[in-house]
Amino acid sequence: MEFILQPSATIRPNSPISHVVIRVHPQQHDLSQVWVLASLVSEDGSEVLAPPRTDLLGGKPASSLYLENGNENASGYAIFQGLSIRQVGKYKLRMSLISMEHGSINLGTIDSQVIEASNGASVGQKGGCKRIQDRKGSDAVSAVAAQQIIEDLRRRGVPING
Repeated sequence: MEFILQPSATIRPNSPISHVVIRVHPQQHDLSQVWVLASLVSEDGSEVLAPPRTDLLGGKPASSLYLENGNENASGYAIFQGLSIRQVGKYKLRMSLISMEHGSINLGTIDSQVIEASNGASVGQKGGCKRIQDRKGSDAVSAVAAQQIIEDLRRRGVPING
């Protein structure tokens, strides 16, 4: 599991983060009954804050996986739109891969970079996303791939804003 797009390092509280895109590799898990759940954790990642708190993370914190070209052997993508951090502070988004096949089993987690929710964030930082470099050091590949994923999902009728 890896971030394709993650939030900018500085955002304004209560401003929607445009998109967060997670890729799950098929060789790691059976993707047919897997979801990705977003939670908010402390800056150092040691404490899960939301949930249980309901006043910190806004938006829809769960996403099913969209399979690339509908192929179960291809990568799956979880797209989060409209997540927001509601209070000033420094946090990370934690993405948990959850299997629903035999109850709910956490298959793994990844944390975003530190996100500072600040009233002083510039207008351009309302809810931006940071491009993630691929293994070869090219962020353009990841950004283009994420945009293609979003466009493909729109063509299939998945409601995606932005």
